[in-house]
Amino acid sequence: MHSSVQAEPAQFIREIEAKYGRPIGILVDIQGPKHRVGMFPNPDAGTKVELKKGQMYTFDLNKDAEGDDERVVSATSEYAPKMYPCWGIP
Repeated sequence: MHSSVQAEPAQFIREIEAKYGRPIGILVDIQGPKHRVGMFPNPDAGTKVELKKGQMYTFDLNKDAEGDDERVVSATSEYAPKMYPCWGIP
């Protein structure tokens, strides 16, 4: 087998593995679930939201209110039971 570094990384690793007769594990860092949030005020209107390190911030299910510097709606409510088991959301 002959390859170059431009080959698919997994294929390149498998070729090196075959060449030397030694197994090589491939570890991949994949993206986890995205935590979507609801609407915030328009920052162009002077309502920029900034969070400070260590600040408490609340994710809730109130879709009737825009996010601010204290809270925002969690647009992905299916994650709420995993994030907030004390809520008792089914």
